[in-house]
Amino acid sequence: MFKLFFILIMCITSFAYAQMDFPKNKTLSKNKSGTKHIVSKAISKNSIINSRKPATKLNNYNQSTITSGPIDMILINGGSFEMGGGKESDDTPIHKVSVSGFYMSKYETTQKQWRDIMGSNPSSHKTCDNCPVEEVSWEDIQEFLKQLNEKYPGHSYRLPTEAEWEYAAKGGKYGKAYDWAGASTEVDLLSFAWFSDNSKRNTHPVGSKLPNELGLYDMSGNVMEWCSDWYDNSYYDSMQSINPKGPQSGDRRVLRGGCYYFEAEYCRSAHRGNGAPGCRRNLIGFRLVSIK
Repeated sequence: MFKLFFILIMCITSFAYAQMDFPKNKTLSKNKSGTKHIVSKAISKNSIINSRKPATKLNNYNQSTITSGPIDMILINGGSFEMGGGKESDDTPIHKVSVSGFYMSKYETTQKQWRDIMGSNPSSHKTCDNCPVEEVSWEDIQEFLKQLNEKYPGHSYRLPTEAEWEYAAKGGKYGKAYDWAGASTEVDLLSFAWFSDNSKRNTHPVGSKLPNELGLYDMSGNVMEWCSDWYDNSYYDSMQSINPKGPQSGDRRVLRGGCYYFEAEYCRSAHRGNGAPGCRRNLIGFRLVSIK
């Protein structure tokens, strides 16, 4: 069992996985294909999915959607925000960061979008073309980006930096200091994210929950999202304050947003995960950005 756990840690690390902070209600499991995962144990009879009612009101959000290319993009105006959550050793200290404007994809990259560029679908959850692609490594995405930008020149698609991702997840200049993308409580999160309390341990079609203040969907939950940065546990101690791009080197890349297997606390906008660049799991996907 320890060997199995160690192999998993070598691929993905977050405070949902780390042995020193391993939640007591998490356990190793396998899906039908034999892939190892850490999943929540059976939901109790008093689960919030049954005892709490989700929010029903939609945020007032920015709908500046750009559809000139193959991907729906949202304009994210530049600004400053408080980066970090102050709840874990790697998301402290909370500090002010400024980012320039950019475009971010409205949805997580779908299985159809991946197949249209790469010719195949690597996902484990092949339930629908409109579900997020998963089982894609950071390295796989670099080849996807190369082919995408060759087919659609002029867009300069890329992965977001960690700072861009968190700024967008927190609602940019429209942000309300919520812990999750669009949601201030775990009750409200049921309407904004697919996570352990409502996902039935599966991915779901992108955009089927409510968006955050910027009109971005699934920034919390569904699948974890790769960022461009190298990961460093103590990076916030020396992070640049304007358009930071992460450490110069490392052996792991940043993962953000949590996923359908994770509990709410690990889907917070400030929560930092990381994975080896070659890591593929059926709870990891991505979304893209382009320069304004």
